[in-house]
Amino acid sequence: MPVYRVTNRITKETYEVEAPYAQNACEKVGWLIGDCHVQQLRETPFTDLSASPRRVEDKHEVPLSERIASLEKRVQNLEELLCTMNEVLETVYFKR
Repeated sequence: MPVYRVTNRITKETYEVEAPYAQNACEKVGWLIGDCHVQQLRETPFTDLSASPRRVEDKHEVPLSERIASLEKRVQNLEELLCTMNEVLETVYFKR
């Protein structure tokens, strides 16, 4: 079965996941495919396995504290984006 390196686009968290397809790899760590950058890995004799990210076999193996921290970072990023959007809208609206 292929091994994928899955990186969250927002939090930059990275896991290596064994899954049949890229979408399944994202689902195993609890993320949507649109929130991830997925790269299929090909291990060679020169692969440094000690330098690779943590491997995940099932989404239930990701500690709850890590999933909560990831969600908190996503909420914070969304709040910052919303504030920026509000500032732009206020600037455009009040200039008229």
